[in-house]
Formats: sequence, C-alpha cells, structure tokens
Amino acid sequence: MHTKSSINVKPVTPNSEAHNLRSGKKLDYVREDLSHKNRTWSNEKIHDARMRLEENAKRLTGRKMQKKATPIREGVVNLGKSQKMDDLKKMCVRIEDRFKIRPLQIHIHEDEGHYKIKTEEWKQNRHAHIVFQWQDESTGKSIKMNKADMAELQTIVSEELGMDRGQSSDRKHQHAMQYKLEQMEKDALKLEKELKE
Repeated sequence: MHTKSSINVKPVTPNSEAHNLRSGKKLDYVREDLSHKNRTWSNEKIHDARMRLEENAKRLTGRKMQKKATPIREGVVNLGKSQKMDDLKKMCVRIEDRFKIRPLQIHIHEDEGHYKIKTEEWKQNRHAHIVFQWQDESTGKSIKMNKADMAELQTIVSEELGMDRGQSSDRKHQHAMQYKLEQMEKDALKLEKELKE
C-alpha cells in the first residue's frame, strides 16, 4: 500500500526526547535490532530550548510565560521508503520560511511497527518526529496557525517529500500503541472471516 504524507502536530511531552532518542523505557512496538538505523539531527535539547523561549517571552512581553503555553511542539510525519534526513531538512526550511516555526530536532524512526497476526510478518511504521520551536522570537508570543495554515503545512510536507497528500480529517492522530491495536484488530477480524469461510 502506498504511504500518504501527513504531519500531526502536538505539544511535546516530558517523554518526547527520551522516546525519540530511544533512551526511555523499552516499547514492544520497537525492534531494537533496527534501532541503529534511526537517524537524528539536533540543534538544541528540548529543556534548553524551553528555558531560552521562556526568558525570551519574559524579556519581550514583560510577563512570565504561562505554564500551559506550548512554545515547543512535535510533528510526526509519515514517510515512504525513500525520504532521507536531507529531504526533511529541506522541508523544514520551507516550513520556517512560510510559518516561522523553526526545527530544533529531527528523528527518523526505522524501528517501529507491528507484526501481522496471520503471517507474523513485521509491518514497518516509518516516520519522523520533528521538534519545532513554536514561538515568534521577535515578539516572544506563540505562533498561531488556523485550519487553512495547517492544511497548507500538510501540502508543503507532501510536496517536499514527493508523496501523495493525506486527506484532511478531524480524526485525532493515533499514538503508536493505538495504531498497533487497531491493526491487530483488523488482522484478527480478517482471520476470523477467513476461518468461517
């Protein structure tokens, strides 16, 4: 099946960096024998960037950044088989030029996926995590993006990565575990149907 491009953006979590660098807890959907194929580019640690952005916001606005502010966000990008780090960096330049959201880290994960129940074949979920600075450094304020901006962001991702654009959807992005469970349920239903036949 042909992979369509998409980017799903959320605020970073306290676990984001550990997950991206594989320094956190072991996950059953990660094949450690493939982790050496993962690729990472990093300009700044998340904690350091957060401290810098908080200081910048206070200096420019005269107020402390709100606790619930999300000046650092993470986009998960579906990848096909051919996209490389240079492709993602080039895409990020275009995104920064257009929206002022700057990449701090890029992580390509080659080691995530799930096993199909019927064939026990491993299906790779090749993707990248891009950690973005979501603050306008000249104002110290968060960058606001509306629905049209987010649709344009999706288009930029598909164009720069040479992939078909994913369809717009109001469906929430799935975490890896939700995706894995959904795939297993589909496999189980298919197998059950075949057994009945």
